[in-house]
Amino acid sequence: MAGPLPSPRFVRLAIAAAPDRTRRAIQTAVRLAASLERELAVTFVRDEDLLRAAALPCTVEVGMFAGGTRPFEVPDVDRLLRREAAAVEHMIARAAHDLGFAWTFSVAQGRMFDLSILRADAGEIVVVGDRAIEPGAETATARVLVLAADGTTALHGIRSIARTIDPGTRITAWIPGAGQEAVRLVQSGTTDLARSPARTPVPLVRTDPLSPEALRRVMREVRPTLVVSPRGLAGDIVAEFMAILKRQPGTLVVMP
Repeated sequence: MAGPLPSPRFVRLAIAAAPDRTRRAIQTAVRLAASLERELAVTFVRDEDLLRAAALPCTVEVGMFAGGTRPFEVPDVDRLLRREAAAVEHMIARAAHDLGFAWTFSVAQGRMFDLSILRADAGEIVVVGDRAIEPGAETATARVLVLAADGTTALHGIRSIARTIDPGTRITAWIPGAGQEAVRLVQSGTTDLARSPARTPVPLVRTDPLSPEALRRVMREVRPTLVVSPRGLAGDIVAEFMAILKRQPGTLVVMP
């Protein structure tokens, strides 16, 4: 059984692309900050792997629809990232004005995992919006996957994010190796959500073993907003999530 769960001091949002590719992550972080009355600390991540690729003499950009190629160089990427950072900052500023929460904005160059998950302190909620492969794909998902080591922590993650998701969103709680006590705890602890205005259904609870292969399969099938509490899980599992998010659209929320 997990001990008392800390109240988040900040909601930390790490973004690596423009709002049209990371809108769901931005909206999730904004709703969390407003509903929990916490400051939103936003970092726009200039992906150093992308900049390093642009510096290679053999790198070209291939058009998705029109075909053909053109040079893919550091100044081009730099201008793109500056425009995307400005668009994210503008969207956050407008949301903060409308909803009345405090916020900060910064730009940092590095890797998303280092500048989001590793930078966060205990008690902070982290929302990650990495560069989606398919433009507009983030708007298609209406599923949430909550991964935790025990029923208490899974229930905390579900209840914390319930107010940020769209009505009727399907929720799955994945508690690897859990017994029926944990299943009953999550299901009984969320019955009131189904009667709330959000009409959030009682979650499906999975207890099958966690593996990178199973995780990749689930995320490929549903492209969910993924809520993770790393306490009690394998130390490298969040890094695995980050690797998956770089290959396909999604939003990662790391709970305390």
